[in-house]
This record gives sequence, C-alpha cells and structure tokens, in this order.
Amino acid sequence: FIFVDGYSNTNALGGNYTLSLSAPCTPQCVEGSCWDGCGGVCPCADGLSCNPINGLCETGVGGDTCEQASVIVDLPFAALGDTGGSNADSYSVASFVCDGLSLGAGYGSKDSVFRFTPKKTTTYKFAVKPDPGYDVSLYITGDCSAISATCVAGADDVGPGLQENLTVSLEEGVTYYVVVDGAGPSISGGFAIGLDYECQTNCTEGFCGDDGCGGICPCTDGETCIVGTCCSPVCDGTSCGDDGCGGACPCAPGTICNPDQATCVEAAEGDQCALPFQVNGDALPALILGSTEDALNDYSYGLNQCAGEVSAWGAGSADVAYAFKPPVDAIYEISLSPFADFDPTLYVVTDCLDIAGTCEAASEELPGAPGQKAEVLTLALKSDTTYFIIVDGFGNDSNVKGTFQLDISAACFPECTPGLCGGDDGCGGVCGCGEGKLCHPQTQACVASMGGNTCGTATSVPPLSAAAGDTSLAQDDYGVDPGVCPGLDGDGGYGSADHAYSMTPNVTGVYPITLESEFDGILYAVKNCANVAGTCQAGVDDVSEGDTETLFLTASANQEYFIIVDGFGLGSEGVYLLNIGAPCITDCPPGTCGADGCGGQCQCSIGQVCNAGLCE
Repeated sequence: FIFVDGYSNTNALGGNYTLSLSAPCTPQCVEGSCWDGCGGVCPCADGLSCNPINGLCETGVGGDTCEQASVIVDLPFAALGDTGGSNADSYSVASFVCDGLSLGAGYGSKDSVFRFTPKKTTTYKFAVKPDPGYDVSLYITGDCSAISATCVAGADDVGPGLQENLTVSLEEGVTYYVVVDGAGPSISGGFAIGLDYECQTNCTEGFCGDDGCGGICPCTDGETCIVGTCCSPVCDGTSCGDDGCGGACPCAPGTICNPDQATCVEAAEGDQCALPFQVNGDALPALILGSTEDALNDYSYGLNQCAGEVSAWGAGSADVAYAFKPPVDAIYEISLSPFADFDPTLYVVTDCLDIAGTCEAASEELPGAPGQKAEVLTLALKSDTTYFIIVDGFGNDSNVKGTFQLDISAACFPECTPGLCGGDDGCGGVCGCGEGKLCHPQTQACVASMGGNTCGTATSVPPLSAAAGDTSLAQDDYGVDPGVCPGLDGDGGYGSADHAYSMTPNVTGVYPITLESEFDGILYAVKNCANVAGTCQAGVDDVSEGDTETLFLTASANQEYFIIVDGFGLGSEGVYLLNIGAPCITDCPPGTCGADGCGGQCQCSIGQVCNAGLCE
C-alpha cells in the first residue's frame, strides 16, 4: 500500500500530485564487474577486489616494498587492498618519529605501499577503512630507507575496524610513500584506501588572490598581484617611474630617484648604506657632527623589529648612515645629541636592506636641552662585522630632520684568557669559545666537539676520562628497539643525532658511565654497531630532560665496546658531558655464588646450584 499524505500533524494539507511507478530494476552481474546496475554489488572472483571508482574487479593494490609501490596518479583515488597474502613485513615506524604516531607502528606486521607525487602544493586528505577485525595504521614518508628521518605524518586510532584519517600538506613534485601497516605484531587484513584534495583550489595561470580554500593563489617570482591578475613590472634599472603595475621601479643601492626626471642618480655620501660615512675604528672615541637636513628618507624600523623599542619610527623622516667596524670585540657606547628642535631616533643594523632581520637595537627618547644626549645605545659588537649606525628623524607622517652630534666610544673591553671559558669577562658577560669549539664543563677549557659520527670514526675514551660534545653537529645513525638493551624498556634514538665512543678496558669489571646533557638523552653500549639489537650490553634512560643518565657496563678486559650518546625522541640533541668512571672489580672466587661486590651476582657453572654462597 502506497500512501500520499500531507506532512502536517495539525493542519489539513491537500493538493494535486502526480504518482509515477517505474519498471523494476533487475540486478545483472557481468564477469569482471562488481556493480549490479541497481545499486548493489556483485562478488569478484578469488584474488580480485572491487574497485569502488570504476566498478571493476581488479587485482588488489599496494606493493610489497617502496620499489614495487602502486602508483597513485589521478585524484580522487580509491582502491581496495589486503596486507595479507604474499605481502612482507617490509617497514615499521618507531615511537615519536612520526607526527601522530607517538607509540610507533608496524613492528612484525605486513604492509602495503603506495607512491604519490603531488601535482600541486596543497593539503591532501587520506583515509584507510580496514576490515572489521583489522587494526590498521597509516604513515607517509619521503624515503623508505630512512623513515625515522623523513616521516611526514601518521595515524593510528588504536582498535580493530577503526578508520584512519590523515590530513597533511604535501609539496608539488616531491615523491611520497604511503604505507598501510598493522598497528602491532602479526596484524594484517583487507582495507579500502582513499585520497583526495582537502579542498580543490581555483588557481589558474595569471590569476592571484583567494584560492577558494582559505589560501592565496600566488604570482610567479617578479610578478605583482593587481586586482586578481598577475602583472609583470617593466623596469630597465635606470628609471624610477611607473612600473606598469601600479608601483614604482626602485633604484639600485647607492642611487636615488630624481622625481623630476624619473631617473636614478648617484646618492650623496652618507645618504645610503651603499655609500655611508665611514667611522675610523682606530681613532676612538669619535665625535661626529652631522645633519639630516639635505638627506632623503631611505630607512625606518617597524614594530618590535629592534631591541629596546616596541614602536615603529622614521618612516617619514630623512636619515643618514655611518659604517663602523669595531677594532676589537668589546662593549661600545653610541650616543646621539640633537641640536635645536630635532627629535631623532638612533638604530644599528648589519644589513640596511633587511632592517627587520638584522637590527641590533634602537633608541627613541624625547630630547632635552639642545646638545644633551637623547639617544644612547650600549652594545657588544664584534670586530669581524661591519655595523651601520643610522641617524633618523622619529617622524612617520612628517619629515623630522635636523643637526646632531654622534659619539662612539668603547665602554668596556672583555678580558678572557685564550683557550679558557666559563669565567667572567669583566664586562658582565661570560668568556666563550670560538666557532666549532665547546666549553668543557669540568676543566673550563675550549675543546673540539668530541664523539664520532659513526662507530667507524668513534672517539676512543679510556676509563677515568671525560668527553664533551654536541650531537646537534652530528647525524642520526643509531637507535634501539624495545627490549634489546638491558635497562631500556622502550625504544629510543630514532630521529635524534648521536655520537659514538669506543672503550677497550684493560681490566674486567663494572664501569660506571654517566651522561649529563641539556637535552633528553639516552645512553647505551654495544659490541657491534651494525647489530645493535643482538649485541647491546646495557642502556639507560631516566626519561626527563636534563636528568643525569648512569649506565653500569660489565666489561671484559681487551674487548672493545661502543658507547652511544643519543637522544630519546625526534630532535633530542645538543651539548653533553660524558664521564667514564673507575671499574668496580667483581669478587667471585671459584666455586662461590651470591653478591659480587659490584651490584651484581656471582654465577655458578651450568648444572650447579647456589647454596649458602657455594656452588654445588
């Protein structure tokens, strides 16, 4: 019975209508197709899966390795796959390596791999729907041989049958590998995978502005966006008039624009940093009389761009520039005393074309009586750097200009003993080390960063010695998996740079090895760096950043051991101190058992048992 009714429960609604009935749809299953023509699904033959895009029965997708990966070409993409069957356990990801996969995934589970090279830089959305009993994980990497260093992102909502969704920004022309894996050991199953743009932008050649997805359609380098159209300015390098795109052609450094002739002419001395007034650093203190009366407005600084000033000044005022190269590393005082009614601002930069990125400091104070100091900067300056001192008017909307006196003098010369560090430099600072050297925390001596990048270049350290290093100068070569190192329950070291040391003791004993670091470090000792899992002797990780790690290594005489200083998680690296202590010699007379005097136990031979301290 088919009822035609009005929707209301309180009003009597009625009217004319047309009722149509079509012929019934008869499902038809054709060999090779998985759609029945009536909205239903036809079964595929064994070994084939239904492709939800074209309705054809096809071989399951997803390669066993990245070299055999199924290629994703056009979007939207959707396909079925199965990590079971002949697929191998080729890949896995460690804890804290992939954003979104804090617990890691894929150890002992078979996986399927897809290769995708985006045709545009934008945000993409991935989805993997597993079979009801399959706990799936998903991660994207740029290099399958270095997943810990190139993993982009991952997803794992723990639990069987839960869909994994991942939204990530990918770059045009870069090849990515999408790995469908099990969340834990020996987990595999069927899945459906989908990929599409999160939002399809409306960017076309020559168009600029809103891309329809919350972003901006850019112009190519050198073009300007004019009311939704990309425009190429026309400038010949000598003219400074209209550029054809609503702007003006700039003049090269050292030249200025003559507005009457619309041509670039040579700037006067001091008007720009390309031809500044020179300050003789060997003739300090320097007293300079100057004026911005005849100068042009070339420079200014913005909000929070210069230390000492939160405001922006000088945008509308004339300015002059002085170049100063300090004779020695020291603390210098630079002061400005204006005359008459001139309200100046004073700032120091190292690149006049990048004031926002190189401003050392600025000062803008109301002037007092004419000739009195209004602006004072006290700065630690380096002898290998040229600084530009800019005297400007404070005005942003009006041209504030006038005459002034500029004074430059050395306020304090730091005194440091060459090769030593960590002490007071006499100017309120601390003596440091030159580039490439570290301050040894025990000896306060400047030393080269120790620790080899690999075990092949390991730094040799004997017992009763210390070493200082900086793993941020190294590479990520090693890591440990869960349960392979006594003393380390979890994994660590993946995604963090590490240093390697070698120790070959002359005496059998238990050696205390401590690591003091400014980062969350881990410490482990192995016999063979190419087989960390099979030869790890001991490890330690006290979890918190800045904790001292102490490892007790039971070492045999004349056996080489490699001590690895590593970080716990992704990007955990920095300066550290490694100490090798004196050995504790175990006391285990033949035939005895029990405490060995070094925190361990004397063991009986195979077939014997320990009874009251004696092996029987």
